[in-house]
Amino acid sequence: MPIVSHIRTFHPRRSRPSTSATFALQNYLDEFLMPPGVWDFQSIYPHHQVILEIGSGMGEAALEFAQKNPDVLLICVEVHTPGVGSLIAKAKESGLPNIRVVVRDAIEVLNDCVPSESLDELRIWFPDPWRKTKHQNRRIISDQFLGLFINKLKVGGRIHTITDWEHYGKQMALVLAQDSRIDCVELVARPNWRPITKFERRGIADGRPIREFIASKKPAN
Repeated sequence: MPIVSHIRTFHPRRSRPSTSATFALQNYLDEFLMPPGVWDFQSIYPHHQVILEIGSGMGEAALEFAQKNPDVLLICVEVHTPGVGSLIAKAKESGLPNIRVVVRDAIEVLNDCVPSESLDELRIWFPDPWRKTKHQNRRIISDQFLGLFINKLKVGGRIHTITDWEHYGKQMALVLAQDSRIDCVELVARPNWRPITKFERRGIADGRPIREFIASKKPAN
């Protein structure tokens, strides 16, 4: 049964979109939006791997990845409209057919739109660390959401997550390692195929270690 959460896992941001992002939101958004209802990936973008990226920010990493991986449908879930506008403006300029966006809470999207066992990857890079103790129940990599994530993955599909906050990294390691439905490895270095993100550069500049995990779904017993 899907998890229905009333816990907000993201910080709302109030910055205004740039002129180009505003133009893109007004003129291109419908072209890149995923349709309402439950998604049928074979009719939307057939014969392609499907990656759902939660929290795409301004879209730099998503754009670089989509350009290098035309065989992947990359669905970017982001509630920050200036970021969405920036992403679709650049996707339109670059002529990228394999990027789609959703402007909505990611947990709602997973519950309402994503069929079970349909994703090749769930990507959650540098999620909000919610550093205050009283807010740590809002962390998206946690026991309360892991079952939902695993349910949406194909067998062999993976959860790929990264953080630059040590306490959150310890929580990620524990949560991912203790679930028998997945095999988890921690990467010792950034893989060459993965774009470096703005948050990663900031974390490195501030001297924070990067912790990166890939958890793959096992076949059912």
